[in-house]
Amino acid sequence: MTKRGLFFAIIGLVLSVSFVRAGGQGDATAAKDETAEHYEITYGWFGERDFSEDPVYNIVSEKFNVDIAVVPLTRGEQNAQVNLMVASGEMPDTIFFAGPRAQYMEWARTGVIREIPTFPDSKYPNLSAMWDKMPQAPDRYLVDGKLYAWPKYLAQNPVGNWWPTGFLYRADWAKKLGMHKEQYTVGELMDLARAFSEKDPAGNGPGRTIGYGDDSQWSYIVNAYNTYSSHFYRKDGKFIWGAREPSTLEGIKAFKRLYDDGAYWPGFFAGKAGDINGLFHSGLIGIIQANYTSKNLGNMRISFEDANPDLVFADVVEYMDVVGLDGKRWTWEMTNIRSASIFHPNLSDEKLHRLMNIMDWCTTDEALNTLFFGVPGQDWEMRDGKPVHLWPLNDKGVPQPPNYPSRMLITLGQLEESYTWIDPAMQGELMDMFMEHITRLGENDNFRATDPLLVTFAGENWLKHGRALYWEEYYETIKRIIAGTTVDSIEDAYSAWLKEAKPRADAVLAELNGAIGAQ
Repeated sequence: MTKRGLFFAIIGLVLSVSFVRAGGQGDATAAKDETAEHYEITYGWFGERDFSEDPVYNIVSEKFNVDIAVVPLTRGEQNAQVNLMVASGEMPDTIFFAGPRAQYMEWARTGVIREIPTFPDSKYPNLSAMWDKMPQAPDRYLVDGKLYAWPKYLAQNPVGNWWPTGFLYRADWAKKLGMHKEQYTVGELMDLARAFSEKDPAGNGPGRTIGYGDDSQWSYIVNAYNTYSSHFYRKDGKFIWGAREPSTLEGIKAFKRLYDDGAYWPGFFAGKAGDINGLFHSGLIGIIQANYTSKNLGNMRISFEDANPDLVFADVVEYMDVVGLDGKRWTWEMTNIRSASIFHPNLSDEKLHRLMNIMDWCTTDEALNTLFFGVPGQDWEMRDGKPVHLWPLNDKGVPQPPNYPSRMLITLGQLEESYTWIDPAMQGELMDMFMEHITRLGENDNFRATDPLLVTFAGENWLKHGRALYWEEYYETIKRIIAGTTVDSIEDAYSAWLKEAKPRADAVLAELNGAIGAQ
């Protein structure tokens, strides 16, 4: 068995690989240019893909004289899977990466991932143009002046630099209870959640209707009490840790009361990303929160109407306009980068060049239209300089796209949010709904900015402890104490964690404040 074959046999215990050879060896022209040699490219991305009956995949395969195998990652487990592959030295040619910068820097400096060209680069004009659209990319991904990852462009907010996160709710249920409003305070949101649970406007039966839940498996309403609830940030000229502020504890207590009242999703601590959407489509929950990008909203509409053929999504679902204790909406700063691709350390120059040519194409309008709409002339055509789909319509007049697995190949160059602006499912009232939501989020908001120092700060304690304290460990602690304490004991449980974390947090703060001369 070859080394590559042994790798897939081992990883097969955790992952399965979909690999399909499609197309031929290219046409006579390809034999004369740099695509003459055929390559098999492996790509680590989410979900299994079978390209065997995918005509769009054949277009890509023949255009670049390659076969592409997807090594499927599992959402929620992807970081552990990527770590295993990198540590073993047996990783795909390119793979998703969203780990901490410290880990990326270590991998780059120890040679376990491959250096790629820096940008701009005349060989890849489209990648170069996209690099220019990501001003944060140099600080995040250059290591000692060299590049080891391709950042994934995220096209989800054309209005400003804030996340489009928000609450979707069954406005028809709220109207049925006489509780529909143009704007809610966070307290009124929780009152509505309790009413949904207690009064059951869905008619699911006693105890079956859930008031509110979050896709992130912890309650976003904590941030209504402190936008920086877990983060290290500057206040009055020095860095502090938001987890220590009394307002954060008040938010946690509010979350706990909602949970104990039976109005919050009871299975949140064991749920996985996306579970909450299934409950919403099934009419089992009234308010849900997530980072509803434009792409996600379009998918929500399709899934909701498939599950509820007698309902029109935009008629019964609305964005809930919610303000915090200070009367402001809350959100946080967004970069237009989300995740990256890293590369196998032994990838040859020639194979890397072929792969980067594919990536370069994936940032073009030609790729966007072909991978999204389908086969040119069959699934779409250009009219007056714009792509127009030729898809069939269902009985509600909603376009029914072909199910080509190759649509995800766009992620080699950019994320699928770029499809939003040509997606027929997002046009009309749904696009108006989304744009209204993200526009008002930028008005009168409580904005959690990203401190520029923290993007590149390389203090030993910050790199070792910072992310755990403001992210993984913090959220795991919240989940544990919400489900495992009483209202009377939750403060003691949270204080115990703060006490345990104190030496690490103090060490991080000493580094940060030392860096800005604020001891």
